[in-house]
Amino acid sequence: MNNKYLHCTVILLCTFFVGYAQTTLSEGDISIIGLDTPSEDFVFVTFVDLEAGTQIYFTDEEPAGNNSIGAGEGTVLYTAPLSGIAAGQVISYVANASDFSITSDGNIQLADAGDGLLAYQGAAVGSVTTFLHAVGEDLVAIGTYPSGFSSYVLIGSDDGEYFGVRDGETAAIYFSEVNNSSNWNGSGSGVSPFNLINFTFEADENNDCSELFISEYVEGSSNNKYIEIYNPTNQVITLTNTYVLQIYANGNNYASTIDLVGNIEPFGVFLISHNLASLGIVANQLSSTLFFNGNDAVALSNATNIIDLIGVIGEDLDFAKDTGLKRKNNIQHPALVYDDLEWEVLAEDDVSSLGFHFGDCGYVCTSSKITSWNGVNWSDGSPNKYTTAILNNNYNTSLNGGFEACFLEVNADVSLVIGNSTTLEIQNGVEVKGDLIVETQGSFLQINNLANFEVVDNGTSYVQKTAAAINSWYEYTYWSSPVQAATIGNTLVDAPESRRFWFNAQNWLDTYAETGNNNAAVIGQDDIDDNGDDWQYANSNDIMIPGVGYAATYSASKFTGAGQRYSCVFTGAFNNGIITVPVYRNDAEINDSNCNFIGNPYPSAIDVDAFFSENVYNAISNPLGVLGGAIYLWSQNTAPSNTTNGNEAYNFSQSDYAIINGTGSVAASGDPQPPNRFIPSCQGFFVSFSNNATATNMVSGNLLSGNVTFNNTMRVSGNNNQFYKQVKKTGKSISNKLWINLTAEGGLFSQTLVGYVEGATDNLDTSFYDATRNLATGSFAVIYSTIEKSIHKFAIQGKSINSLNLNEEVILGFDTSIESNPVYKIAIAKIEGNFLEGNTIYLEDTFTGFTHNLSESAYTFSSETGVFNNRFKLKFKNEITLHVEEEKQLSNLLISNLDDENVQFSVSKNLVIEHVQIIDLLGRTLVESQEKKKSITVNLERVTGVIYFAKVTLSNNQVIVKTLLKK
Repeated sequence: MNNKYLHCTVILLCTFFVGYAQTTLSEGDISIIGLDTPSEDFVFVTFVDLEAGTQIYFTDEEPAGNNSIGAGEGTVLYTAPLSGIAAGQVISYVANASDFSITSDGNIQLADAGDGLLAYQGAAVGSVTTFLHAVGEDLVAIGTYPSGFSSYVLIGSDDGEYFGVRDGETAAIYFSEVNNSSNWNGSGSGVSPFNLINFTFEADENNDCSELFISEYVEGSSNNKYIEIYNPTNQVITLTNTYVLQIYANGNNYASTIDLVGNIEPFGVFLISHNLASLGIVANQLSSTLFFNGNDAVALSNATNIIDLIGVIGEDLDFAKDTGLKRKNNIQHPALVYDDLEWEVLAEDDVSSLGFHFGDCGYVCTSSKITSWNGVNWSDGSPNKYTTAILNNNYNTSLNGGFEACFLEVNADVSLVIGNSTTLEIQNGVEVKGDLIVETQGSFLQINNLANFEVVDNGTSYVQKTAAAINSWYEYTYWSSPVQAATIGNTLVDAPESRRFWFNAQNWLDTYAETGNNNAAVIGQDDIDDNGDDWQYANSNDIMIPGVGYAATYSASKFTGAGQRYSCVFTGAFNNGIITVPVYRNDAEINDSNCNFIGNPYPSAIDVDAFFSENVYNAISNPLGVLGGAIYLWSQNTAPSNTTNGNEAYNFSQSDYAIINGTGSVAASGDPQPPNRFIPSCQGFFVSFSNNATATNMVSGNLLSGNVTFNNTMRVSGNNNQFYKQVKKTGKSISNKLWINLTAEGGLFSQTLVGYVEGATDNLDTSFYDATRNLATGSFAVIYSTIEKSIHKFAIQGKSINSLNLNEEVILGFDTSIESNPVYKIAIAKIEGNFLEGNTIYLEDTFTGFTHNLSESAYTFSSETGVFNNRFKLKFKNEITLHVEEEKQLSNLLISNLDDENVQFSVSKNLVIEHVQIIDLLGRTLVESQEKKKSITVNLERVTGVIYFAKVTLSNNQVIVKTLLKK
């Protein structure tokens, strides 16, 4: 190593860092994560930001039990560069040689057998203020430390490197993982090259929203220079005698300073401008020395340290020339290292957002931007997200239009109605002294998770919600309250007390499956609680808990007939912000669905994909999620039956759930329209607690709990129409999706979806991709897909996008308990994707051997009752006889109905009929003739149905299959 170069470096650094404070470190703030004796190299990681000039000693000397270290081996000094070092950065002695210097103790010599490595801070070489971390083969290698020091790891060899987790954890967890020797790969012959990938952190709430930071920077024309500082705390912060703005011009490492004078209100901003700025913005402080260009670093410091930095000190680079920078709303803390990804770029002289910052920590609306409604006009133009909107007269968004505002005030004796298909979006708080009404398909959004919604001075706020039409009084509707403190009795007023329920997931256990609602059961799952104590009565005085689902029917005495709509009025202050709902899993049974009943807690729709992103467990992208990844929406169509499994004499069909997951969505039985990817206001729905997720609490025994989280980022404008209707999202995708419908006379309907989507595999995935279809015994018929090596039946199956080619086959199962033997039809409901849109889709009936062109028409068949897991195959090329009418073939065959019981088959003079089969819809051959004639008459007496198949083989080996109707 070039010792002379390092010696020169230390002289320069001492010159650069005159007047700089350094970061004082503690145990746990850094960790040594690699030693390599052949290359005389080591690496360490810092778990805290290091300010410019911060110094750390590294030595292969051993301490002797006190705060001093002897001489004789070697010590090097690390000094953080001018730009500072961000938490998580990995630093190598060799790769970052310019930041190290050799001390008077000489260079380290790791090649000496038995050496460890120690990091410390101190006043001089060998004089220790704080031991930070040590690594070595054994206790002899690292020495003896003062009582209480335990920040070391013994790796059992001279060389080694930490190979554990580096992403998504807290500093405390990382430090613990580094000190676990099982996370090291020890070696006696070197471990280089080192892994220099930096560590990334889970957000630490204790470090967020706790310190001032620069929220906007305007490098405008001439003297138009502005700096905006944001207070992300809920306390008034005094600037005077504490905070300073520093300007590092033209790459200098020394600054001109401006002492800040005044206070910043909670979630407010403080604006300082050049005293000759001319863009009409009123600032809190003026300064003739506030002048900077796009190559000048700007820092905010407190009494002792720089706390926030734009640009790089000591570098003369144009990072923001003739432009503005606005801190993104999700940034919650200052940064010692400038990162342009934290900033939005604004045009030169754009000051439209100065004086206000929409930080996720919270914000207040400026009193200088107010507009009032008098019933005809706004006093200062239409409101926007920066203004306070005051309603002094009635306002109806259906007549006057929706709007957005920073703060909303509805004065006494004033009515604000948010009409169907309109939206009101408020960035911050709401104060209602009059009346605020949201109609069924209206949407009310608040953006700030911490904002208040206050109803004062006898004001009222309520949501009127009308559900989808019902056909019988006993059909259940799933509800969820969008307001605070609504009671069951005052909200579900049209529901009988005996028909109002909540779902106790703590009692859910599904270890046995009934075989016919007769209390006979076998080991297995039927999505029915074994002892029937899951549904609990909701009492009239019970508060409807935000985020919890409730089920209720309509009153029989008030029901007037099919098509009637059930309405509820939810009265109270509107829910806003982060809402957590406990969910439960009983690990006494690991094969059941871990059902939990929750609901949308807001007076607006929520985006399913945003909800999934926050709550669905994924070991890599979302290890803190708890859900399996499917949503079940109740849409009753089937009458209760005494043969359907359940805990009552008559039970509802489980097939009446519509399902949404990451692959797509399928409709409920009897409702051909799949749900869109939005959950409307007031809607309750079922989810499942993933068996793979880590529970946050052990309730008792095998009962575990976690939390589902709702927040304002999930809320969307519009998409709040009824309880679900199809809305197509735009955007390009490489996915291909195929929806298949099963129908029959009498309104029977079932749907399944097969989707080739990113992230899915051909094996059994989580319910985010593969959502099961419950097939509890009952009066229904359903279609589903199957997955190899899985016993489940799937309403939605996600498959690998790489599996879709002309050789692909998908097995479809069919389950029916309908004894009337109806004629069923299978048809394509919808396709998405280039492959499916560009290729023919075939359906093979494995019972009859026929392959039908499903792209041209529906396939008809009949069936006995039973479960037929391999009845059909979806295919994309034809290798056997098609079940279609082809003119070329039929030109050789003449079919004539002689009377009701006889049909005649004839061919041209050059051919002979070799074989005739008459086949019913069950695939059974009823009549067969192998006479070799030009004309054969077949009696149809054994054909009992209206539809049958004729399969005719000719002497030229041509096989013709024809669907026929019996007269």
